[in-house]
Amino acid sequence: MVGEQLVEGETDVAQLWNEINAKWRKVHGAAERNLEKAGFSLVEFHALLDLHCNGRLPMVKFADDLGVTSAAVTGIIDRLESRRLVERFRSGEDRRIVKIGITARGEAAFGKAKKAHERLVGHLLANLDQEDIQRLVEIYSRLEESASNFEG
Repeated sequence: MVGEQLVEGETDVAQLWNEINAKWRKVHGAAERNLEKAGFSLVEFHALLDLHCNGRLPMVKFADDLGVTSAAVTGIIDRLESRRLVERFRSGEDRRIVKIGITARGEAAFGKAKKAHERLVGHLLANLDQEDIQRLVEIYSRLEESASNFEG
């Protein structure tokens, strides 16, 4: 098993990571280019997806969902708000809390981008059977867990 080989020093870790990362960058790049044709960056698409699925969200939760800082999420929201795809709302209970919501225009634009993204994902996964896809999700889940537990 590769993990055991890494521990035993039989595998060049940097070379292995470079190979994995190069393949991921190609897949990720295809998603970015596909969404750019639909008028969105990957992070903007994920922002609209989050709002589409979860409704209005406090900015802190929204930033956490996207895995970005509050400063970065402000820039993302500013770009989407300038296109009238999202809007900010002040909480009725606590005016310090700002929530973000997707507009009708944002829902329409998101729907078109989602169809383009689904076509790409379908193409990417076409050569994989259900077992491969399930295994891929399991592997990424284990990597995510390992990354969360790393205290290096």
